[in-house]
Amino acid sequence: MDDFFQDSVTEMVPRPAQAGSSPAATILRAIRKRYGLGIVIFVLLAPLAVVFSIWSSQPYYEAEAIVEVNPIRPRILYNTGDNEPGRSYESFFQTQMAKVSSDIVLGKVIDDASVRTAPLLRDSVNPLRTLRKALSVRRIENTQLFAVSVRAPNPEGLATIVNTVIREYRAYIDQADAVSQNRRLQVLDGERKKLKLEVDTKMAAVAKTREAMASDPNSSPGPAGRDPVSSTQESIIEARAQRTAAQARLERLKKAAEESSDESAENAGEIPSSKVQEMIDADPEVKALRQELASQKIELAVMKQKLRESNPSLRRQEAVLQTSRERLAALEVELARKMAAKLRQLERDRRAEEIKAAEAEVEGLAIRENALEELVGKQIEQRAIYERKAAELKSQEEDFKRSQQTLLGVEQRLHELEIESDAPGFITIGSTATEPKQPEPYLGRRINYVLVSLAGSFGLALLAIVLLDRRDDRIWTPDDIHYPAGAELLGCVPDNSADFRGPIGQNALFCRHRPDSFFAEQIRNVMAGVLYPADGRPARSVLVTGAAPGDGKTTLAANLATCVAGLGKRVLLVDANFRKPDLARVFDLGNIPGLGDILTYGADPDEVIHRGQEPNLDILTAGSAPSCSAGMLGSNAMRETLRWFGREYDYVIIDGPPLMLADARILAPLVDGVVCSFKALASQRGAVEQAISSLRRLGARTIGVALMGVDPRHISCQGTMKALDAYTQAEGAAQTKTV
Repeated sequence: MDDFFQDSVTEMVPRPAQAGSSPAATILRAIRKRYGLGIVIFVLLAPLAVVFSIWSSQPYYEAEAIVEVNPIRPRILYNTGDNEPGRSYESFFQTQMAKVSSDIVLGKVIDDASVRTAPLLRDSVNPLRTLRKALSVRRIENTQLFAVSVRAPNPEGLATIVNTVIREYRAYIDQADAVSQNRRLQVLDGERKKLKLEVDTKMAAVAKTREAMASDPNSSPGPAGRDPVSSTQESIIEARAQRTAAQARLERLKKAAEESSDESAENAGEIPSSKVQEMIDADPEVKALRQELASQKIELAVMKQKLRESNPSLRRQEAVLQTSRERLAALEVELARKMAAKLRQLERDRRAEEIKAAEAEVEGLAIRENALEELVGKQIEQRAIYERKAAELKSQEEDFKRSQQTLLGVEQRLHELEIESDAPGFITIGSTATEPKQPEPYLGRRINYVLVSLAGSFGLALLAIVLLDRRDDRIWTPDDIHYPAGAELLGCVPDNSADFRGPIGQNALFCRHRPDSFFAEQIRNVMAGVLYPADGRPARSVLVTGAAPGDGKTTLAANLATCVAGLGKRVLLVDANFRKPDLARVFDLGNIPGLGDILTYGADPDEVIHRGQEPNLDILTAGSAPSCSAGMLGSNAMRETLRWFGREYDYVIIDGPPLMLADARILAPLVDGVVCSFKALASQRGAVEQAISSLRRLGARTIGVALMGVDPRHISCQGTMKALDAYTQAEGAAQTKTV
């Protein structure tokens, strides 16, 4: 028994659904919950769907005639390739099919006496509507044929109806062609005259545009093979290059003039150059002095030959010669200075003239470049005018060609109509209808309709189940609860006994009266989660509460305390629900005195606690309490009482008020852990989630959740229950045999 208990802790307790559960899993859960409703819906819909499918697939007879639509173009005017059906033929084909089922044709058909006596229309209130519903006109693919057929359950008279439809249709189109033939000829002749006038007008406009373009010299693009814009742009590039070169030369001249001026200032005292010396040598005064100096030198040489060196005349002559030399030197220096200044002035004047000429050249090239740019602009404008006129001419020519083609088509069509007036008709009857002998195949279609109707009924039933499940906010299974972190599912206690669904009393102690039941086994699963929490921290004082009254918390607390006491632990079961105390009725005890007397009047716990009801299990009822019980549960007296309970007992299990009251919210943080009990099909999903979240906000430790009153069919535990019963019976038989 203990081995089975350990194995069933994880097998019999369904785990909460993951956040991303698949749609298939959702549908399966909905089926488990409401499969009975689905069966009822399916049973109601399936017969109706089957009857309808059988009625809609009853045997029908069909009479059919074939009509051929030849190409409407006369072969006399076209090549063989033009005889193939085109878009105009397809439109004509569809028009002919529509004429067969038109009100005019069907009205004439109904007026026929043989048709009105046919079984299909004999008893019909609206014969036209009945005939239209039974009539079918369809094209035979990849052919020039279409079929006209009538379907009805009675084969009598179907061929007569179809043949009458074909006959009236042929008479209608013949009459329409005869009436509209002259009208078409008149319309086309008027269209031809109108197009002829339009063509002549457009031809004159084209000729006028060509003449205007030829006579306008500004709109001409220039000589053939030469683009004036490109030529002018090349001239602009050439002029720009010349202006750039002239500008560079002007800059060089200005720079050379500045450098020459600086050098002249620096070299003002130097000896004149060779050119200056030539100018000095050409001076008459210098030449005269040099001749005088030469004659004096000759005279001195003669005197030196004749006189002694100490002769005074010789000395005077030497002094005269020296004076002449000095005069000549002074004259040369003076002339050199004057000539250098004159040469520098001449050089400056020459450079100034060159700079002026260069500036004039640059300015002239700039004027030429601007003139060329203006010329390019005018040429571009003239070319745009020419291109616009050329485009206009091209548009006029294209419009003229289109008008010519249209005129040609109208004249050709007019000629065709003149030929077609004597040509045979292009609608021929391929075959007439005969009375049908056998009905259409219907067994396979009937079977398909029945299967489809059954599948549709099943789908509607499944859809109804899923929609009702999505709209239902009640807790059916653990999968309907969104568990926050730290709150795990401890067990699903099934609702498999009428005693559990009745009033609370001693029959609620399943763990004592029926320890081998599946109910007791699930209570022990909850006990395992309480004794060995997931976080590993033991909880010696446990509060059992729920979201609202009727969640089964008292039954859970009583049976949980009984199971823990059965393990040999000293357990105290406390009723802290002062507003609706139930533990006294479960164990058939008096409610007063109890916990309220301890907290309010200071009663001794040893005198108030009930002992001896169960082995190792003591019970403390609610007792008497004032109207404000919430403040009493959060008092220091309650804390001291809990400490005393912890010293005297191994485990303290408290049956608390529901979380919708402030009493449970105040008491929850004072205990080691909280177990939340919820009732299947009674607790709302929003209330459950709010209750668990409120415990987390209060800082209370939530050990887990127990779902009470679950239908075993909803959690697929029927097999586990049978296995447990078989195991229990086998163990009992083995013990009896041993005894």
